[in-house]
Amino acid sequence: MNLWKKYKETVRKNCSGSSDAVLDLPGWRNRLFADLILYILPFSLIALIPGVSISLDTGVPLIALADTVTVISVLIIAFSRGLSVELRKSLFVFVCYVLAVVLLYYLGIFGVGLLYLLAITLVTILIFSQWISFLSVVINAALCTLLGLLIHWKILNAPITIPFSFASSIAVFSNLIFLSALFTVLVPMLFNGLQKIISEQNQLQKELSENEKRFRSLVENGTDAVAILTADIRPIYVSPSIKRILGYSEDEFLQFELVTLVYPEDWPGVQKSIGRALANPGIPLPGCTSRLLHKNGTWRWFESTVTNLIHEPSIAGIVDNFRDITERMEAETHKEFERRDKEALINSTNDLIWSVGKDLRLIAANQPFTRSVERYAGLTLKPGDHILPDDFFPEDFLTLWKGYYNRALDGENFMTEIHTPKNPNSEESWSEITFGPIYNEDKVFAVVCYGRVTTDRKIAEEKLKQSHEFLQKITENVPAALYQFEINPEGKRRFPFMSKGLQFILPDLNVQSVKEDATSAFEKVHPDDALKLQTSIEDSRENLTDWDLEYRTFTSNGRVVWLKGSSHPEKKEDGTVVWYGYLMDITERKKQEQELAEFNEKKVSILESIQDGFYSLDKEDTVTYWNSEAERLLGVKREWILGKKIYEFYNNEASSRFYSQIGAVRNTKQPARFQEQYFPSERWYDVAAFPLGDGLTVYFKEITNLKNAENQLKAANSDLEQKNMELAVSNKELEQFAYIASHDLQEPLRMVTSFLSKIEEKYEPLLDDKGKKYIYLAVDGATRMRQIILDLLEYSRAGKMIDNLTQVNVNELLADIQVLYREIIQEKGAVLKFDSLPIIIGAKPAIHQLFRNLIGNSLKYSKENEKPVILITGKETPTHFQFSVEDNGIGIDPQFFEKIFVLFQRLHDKSEYSGTGIGLSICKKIIERHKGEIWLDSSENKGTVFNFTISKDLS
Repeated sequence: MNLWKKYKETVRKNCSGSSDAVLDLPGWRNRLFADLILYILPFSLIALIPGVSISLDTGVPLIALADTVTVISVLIIAFSRGLSVELRKSLFVFVCYVLAVVLLYYLGIFGVGLLYLLAITLVTILIFSQWISFLSVVINAALCTLLGLLIHWKILNAPITIPFSFASSIAVFSNLIFLSALFTVLVPMLFNGLQKIISEQNQLQKELSENEKRFRSLVENGTDAVAILTADIRPIYVSPSIKRILGYSEDEFLQFELVTLVYPEDWPGVQKSIGRALANPGIPLPGCTSRLLHKNGTWRWFESTVTNLIHEPSIAGIVDNFRDITERMEAETHKEFERRDKEALINSTNDLIWSVGKDLRLIAANQPFTRSVERYAGLTLKPGDHILPDDFFPEDFLTLWKGYYNRALDGENFMTEIHTPKNPNSEESWSEITFGPIYNEDKVFAVVCYGRVTTDRKIAEEKLKQSHEFLQKITENVPAALYQFEINPEGKRRFPFMSKGLQFILPDLNVQSVKEDATSAFEKVHPDDALKLQTSIEDSRENLTDWDLEYRTFTSNGRVVWLKGSSHPEKKEDGTVVWYGYLMDITERKKQEQELAEFNEKKVSILESIQDGFYSLDKEDTVTYWNSEAERLLGVKREWILGKKIYEFYNNEASSRFYSQIGAVRNTKQPARFQEQYFPSERWYDVAAFPLGDGLTVYFKEITNLKNAENQLKAANSDLEQKNMELAVSNKELEQFAYIASHDLQEPLRMVTSFLSKIEEKYEPLLDDKGKKYIYLAVDGATRMRQIILDLLEYSRAGKMIDNLTQVNVNELLADIQVLYREIIQEKGAVLKFDSLPIIIGAKPAIHQLFRNLIGNSLKYSKENEKPVILITGKETPTHFQFSVEDNGIGIDPQFFEKIFVLFQRLHDKSEYSGTGIGLSICKKIIERHKGEIWLDSSENKGTVFNFTISKDLS
């Protein structure tokens, strides 16, 4: 082995110039030549003696000589020193050509000589550059041409093998030249690509080496730190930059458990980021922004990138690249504080503040502005959004606001009032908006806007204007007379102002004259009220108290008019007292008060004559009326209780029940009847309370004897149980009686129907349309009555059907029902779907009727233009069998879900859908007797699903 290694190193060194590996193409060619010599030489030496012997035996010594020369040349090429690699290659090709010519001559064109020529071409291509390989093609061509001519002139012929022919030589030599040329073209192309790949690999290797040096320099000297962690977050490597970043040496850092260096609140985030890295090997992931303990005892902020390279043998860990961002975090914290401070300042006002760029996109805005835009247009704006999108605002609005913004962008600073009309999102509003340009190096680049909502002020101004107009209209048109009345220190009385309403009250009064002297107005006052009027005016004048009086006056025709006057006095500096007030005609009110008084007298007479106790309460529970019967029953005098709260006399333990009852009446506005005991007398009362406006009226009568009888009845419980048993027997007898009676009731109905039909038949010519209609209605009513009786029989029997329980194959039962409804199914084109339904325990007739009623309803209440599809499904629960009957019919409004199960309750007129409204009541009764429940899911025009359960335990 050592000899072969020495031999290989010697040959490679002599024939390629180096025994080491090379990466460029010339070195690769030289190495290929060296390895060719390395392996050809041993085989040549082994084959030399047999070859020479055979050549001599056959009488061809020239071949033996050529073989010997070739082997000696290869030995010289392999072991001689001082020869260049190119000379060795040339010598090798030359001796190979000599050997090939000798073999061609002696062995013929079909022998190994031809193969030698082709092999020489291939070797030349592999070990020389491309232009020399083309030379080998030329040499081959020249040799083949010369040999061809010598054969043609019959100068040359193979002395050993088959004689040459010119045609065969041309064919063979042409193929040789073609193959040589083909190899010469194609193989260099392969080498060119190989050379490019080798060059790129050399370049990449060089760049990789440089990058590795650069990376190592960055890791050791950069501001970032690199650590390699195990899967359990234990550091196994850290870069030297850790000293600058955290103050620890590499050895010090690696001795720590990382959990002791991470801020406790940040440790879960670190664990979570490492977990993500473990789940995503080879992918750089953002790590957790966390705080690490500096050697000086302070906490520093770091951000990191983690990459799971545990699968890389050269790293075998999680690479954590982290950098100190403490200054940035502190700056961001300060910046965030300033931002929030500014936001708080601009958002604390109700005024609108915003800025807009030249492209009319929002730069910034406070919350009142964004909320106002959202209320008006339903648009949520954020910085960067176009402030006037076409889809949200009307065209005239866009034109107006674009004009304002453009004026400001042109450098104008102005304020304007803007009216925003009412829209579906917001009420009508007014605002004062100030537009100001924002400059940058004497150029406007944006607009700042400040708006104050002036809606309240505008509304107040408008209301003031309307109030003024309204007041003016009132003073001119209302029947009441607004006036200004004064008495000067000398006692002269006059009305400086009186509204036109006085003409409605006192049309005979001369308004112009009383403005100067009011004597004529006082002359028309009723004599019985004149002194009272004068006295009240003097009292108000003396004490400056409000004047308020009702009095009578006369019209010119003698009619008495009741007036109500009210005014407020003010005293001037000169001693004149001025009253501002009104006069109103209250004649009708006085008349109504008199009528009301008469009515109240009648009402009191009625309430005093009834045998029930009666009292009334206002909204504060104050007693406003208490009749004499209430005095007798409760022993409380009317004089004591009127004007007092009801609970002042009714405040024992039972009062909470009483107040709960009357509170419910007050809240619901619905009357209530209840029984209550009044403990001071230990008497029971039957109480009826009724809402009346904001108050209540209460009627009550004593039922003490009745309550005593009830108590005696409760004491006889044992007798009652016996009675219940007797009642159960009686109920059975009544059910039998009802069944027999209902059968007997059908006979008169049949007779009525029969005789009416005969009357119609016999007297048809004599009957007009109205008579025929009456007969039809009577027959139809009798028919429906008979159907109701039949349905009642069905309902009464529904509870008896579960006496005989048996196994029920629901699939077979539904097949029977399908046959039963075959005609209507074919008529409507209905589809009835069911499959693999469970076998249950129940009363088969009742279950049959249950499914028959539900399927019949689905067929009856189907849509006119849609084929009915009825799907029946079932499933088994631990305690019940649950079934669903689903259809695509007209559906049911959810508000009627309870009503449809009530006896005789129908949702449709009988002219639309036939029936008596008892079918679902029977279904519910059957299901309840089978210890189940029934419910539905439905909505109008979307079909209905009836769900019901049947208990497995019917014992």
